[in-house]
Amino acid sequence: MPDASRGWLRGRRLREPLSRAADSPAATLVLAALVLFGASWRVDVFIVDTVAVANALANLADGSLAFTQVYFGPADAATPGVYVAGGQLYGRNYGQVVAALPVLYLLEGVSTVAAPRLLLAGAWSLCLAGLGGRLATHFGRPRLRTAGIVVGTLAFVANVAFATALAPRLFPLVALQTVTVLAAAGLVAGSYLLVSLLYDRRTGVAAGVGTLLLGPVGFWATIPKRHVITAFLVVLTAYLFARSRYSGRVRDRAAAYLPVGLTAWVSAPEGFLLLVALVPVDLATSPRNDLRALAPAAVALAASLVPFLLTNAAVAGNPLVPPRLLTAYAAGDPLALDPGLAGSHPAAVGPGGTAATRVDPAGATAGGQSPSTASGSEGGSSGSPLDAAASLLTSTATTGVDLSFRAAARVEQGVAALSPERLYHVVLRSGRIPGVDYAETGGETIDLTLLESAPLLAGLLAAPVVWLRRSPERLVANLPDTSDPRRATDLFAIAFVVLFALPHLPRLPLHSTVTVRYLVPTVPLLAYGVVRLAPVRRVVQSAPRRVTATSLLAAGAGGAVWVVAFAAVKPAVGTLMQTHALVNLAVAAGLVLWLVVCPDDDRAGALVLGLAAAGMVLFLAFTGLEYFAADRQYLLPVARLVERAIPILP
Repeated sequence: MPDASRGWLRGRRLREPLSRAADSPAATLVLAALVLFGASWRVDVFIVDTVAVANALANLADGSLAFTQVYFGPADAATPGVYVAGGQLYGRNYGQVVAALPVLYLLEGVSTVAAPRLLLAGAWSLCLAGLGGRLATHFGRPRLRTAGIVVGTLAFVANVAFATALAPRLFPLVALQTVTVLAAAGLVAGSYLLVSLLYDRRTGVAAGVGTLLLGPVGFWATIPKRHVITAFLVVLTAYLFARSRYSGRVRDRAAAYLPVGLTAWVSAPEGFLLLVALVPVDLATSPRNDLRALAPAAVALAASLVPFLLTNAAVAGNPLVPPRLLTAYAAGDPLALDPGLAGSHPAAVGPGGTAATRVDPAGATAGGQSPSTASGSEGGSSGSPLDAAASLLTSTATTGVDLSFRAAARVEQGVAALSPERLYHVVLRSGRIPGVDYAETGGETIDLTLLESAPLLAGLLAAPVVWLRRSPERLVANLPDTSDPRRATDLFAIAFVVLFALPHLPRLPLHSTVTVRYLVPTVPLLAYGVVRLAPVRRVVQSAPRRVTATSLLAAGAGGAVWVVAFAAVKPAVGTLMQTHALVNLAVAAGLVLWLVVCPDDDRAGALVLGLAAAGMVLFLAFTGLEYFAADRQYLLPVARLVERAIPILP
């Protein structure tokens, strides 16, 4: 065959899957997520934990894992998430940091020839126009394509007219937020892929839209914390695991282990919990557990852990000691700082105007260094290389045993922390919780429970009744069957949710979690559980237009009533958030009543599902564009215009 023909065939083989991906509902959901999350994108430090990660990224861009300059926050870098090793300061979540590094370089490169804010606004407008085109194709309505182009063009013109310069010092924050937004969009697409694999496209689209509107996902989508990134990797694991149960291929089974190491690179404890949930379920539901079947999975897991282990070795001198296990750095600790050595990086002035400070490694002491770090970092300073290797292996083995005991202790503490009162305040109702310090939120009760921010999840409260209502024959037939990919995926979802929630329960409820952010990685799998309920699937398959119309009408009318009702009162943010909580709890109660009392009534089902979607839309819209907007800088100038037009808060 001529070389030209071979090239044509290779190009066709590449274009066909790309074309299918572009035409997939997953691509439409990604565009919808980018439009929705981009509209409320605030470029600032919303929570102080971000400072350490932003400093880690800015220093890594300069070629150093350690902090040689302090770009954000106080001059001594004493913020949560900063650790000491070998007399130097380090951040955490390095998997997230490394993922943001190319974006930061791109922003810095683009800034030399164009305004980054305008380019990002243009990209958002293109996503808006593209979304209109995709919806036109899916629904067969060409006018949607025209509307998307017109609205996208008008939005871009407005952004250009009111745009201000994006300060270079904010580039690290924008890079981190870009990664988080992309992870949130991937999470939405992953939910679609998972459910469409188990059922069909229409049910998958419903799952994707439901995930898109979840309050805990949408609220944290533009805040550069680890939670949404971990949630994306968890859903990716669930999808790859489910695909391996369907195909039975060894390579698909191995692929399910690839996100584990990446999760550990972002957050070591969460990666460990993901592994502990995956391994036993994988072994129990696989038809083959011989060496040929297990070896590729072991190789994939080992390969995925390489970045995590190398980073740990570079920071702590021990591949099993992540930064989170080092000694935390606090203000006043004996670490020498030279305030006279200010950096020249474009981000050298933090958001609060704090000048950058260079950390002087030569003058630093090893104060606060953990024993495991000290032994690892000094292992090669004396003796033969063989002795050093033996010392490192011994230290690594000891650390591994210690970490296993720590993990078991955390799970045990979580079991001990199980109590009706704690679960009530985490899952059902927040309000003003005794024992929670609201001083750091200005005395405002802005923190909501899972159901108060995502009423769709209330469907799980009725799941036992829905399941037990079946006839005895069907009930026995639907007991967990390890050969069924759906049952196997259910087991993984249950195992992960339980194992992940238990270690976090002793810390909850807590101020400044807003939507119980520690449990965000479990939320998409909880939504998956709701979609697995037969009445919910039947309604979204038989009456999708009714659900959509209900949600749009309720969101529009509810938003108008909300603005009119609160415009004259000017309530505090805590009052507004608690009003959302009560409204969403009422919707959640309606969803549970439908599933328990009349699950065969599709009209009632479409009504309560549409109201649940509307409640989540209103929560995301007002929290993104109004409640937390004071003194904050939106990426899109049109978002600031919308915020100023809403008369609820001054």
